[in-house]
Amino acid sequence: METMIVKVLVVDDEPVTGLFLKSILEQVPGVEIAEVITNSLEVAGKVDEHEARVVFLDIDMPELNGLELARSLRYKDESLCLVFATAHVDYALEAFELYSFDYILKPFNEERIKKTMQKIREGLINNEDRNDDLIIIQEEERQIVIRADEIIYVESLNHKVRIVTGSYNEIIIHENVQSLEKSLSLNSIFFRCHHSFLVNTDYVKMIVRIGRSYDLLLTTGERIPLSRRRLAELKNLMNG
Repeated sequence: METMIVKVLVVDDEPVTGLFLKSILEQVPGVEIAEVITNSLEVAGKVDEHEARVVFLDIDMPELNGLELARSLRYKDESLCLVFATAHVDYALEAFELYSFDYILKPFNEERIKKTMQKIREGLINNEDRNDDLIIIQEEERQIVIRADEIIYVESLNHKVRIVTGSYNEIIIHENVQSLEKSLSLNSIFFRCHHSFLVNTDYVKMIVRIGRSYDLLLTTGERIPLSRRRLAELKNLMNG
């Protein structure tokens, strides 16, 4: 059984917030919170001291803000996993450019944080770089940073796209499904099951036949259409 312990640093100038984040992260098996740090100037030295592999950091901090800190940490060690945990929605693009693993907004979604930490640990065990799984979605006047595998399915609605996810329920954007499909093309879990639908195959429970047509029954209980000409391709994908 895999016994790898991943050491994590939590960086937040508000001690209560840092300790709350620590309490969430330490619920994940195989994770050790090496230290909660309130002074961002101390972080680089603490990474070396604890041999930390992951840093959860806030953006709004005195002396050295989270983005500046992330840049210095990334320059020093490209393999370090960075996760922004912040109340600021405006720095998602900069965080993305720094190859952060995730961008989690306050108030914290505990399940989102634990899922992110689990994926980081799995990636480290398998020696995988999962940064390409992070995408930015522009919804009206806000940017949403989301992991691709949180998307359950995408539906085309005239000149808009409806993105159904686990964390945000659903997101409506002025986009087309073809464009979003290109953004997700590096992730092999997505399949164009219908001209109006793109599905995450990890959520497909079974294929249901209805007369001469087909539906996909998802693990969420929802059903979406499956094109007959896509049936054989999907079966090969799921059996492969």
